[in-house]
Amino acid sequence: VVEGDTDNWQSYEVEKIMDRKISWHGSKPLIEYWVKYKGYGTEHNEWHPRGGPYINGLMENAQDLVRDYERIHPIDAK
Repeated sequence: VVEGDTDNWQSYEVEKIMDRKISWHGSKPLIEYWVKYKGYGTEHNEWHPRGGPYINGLMENAQDLVRDYERIHPIDAK
């Protein structure tokens, strides 16, 4: 749970982006990230889509972690 939250919803802090998968929906790729939450075991890991709320706003540190992951593991442009 993220320290300092004042709303009634529990927020979980992303500790690490563990993996990425790309699936195709017609001609559009769907990129998802396997997310590990801080303070939780791997049984709580979840897939979250790029542009979804966890990656794109709710998780303040998630965008930085995605950028770091993408820098280390770039998508092959072949």
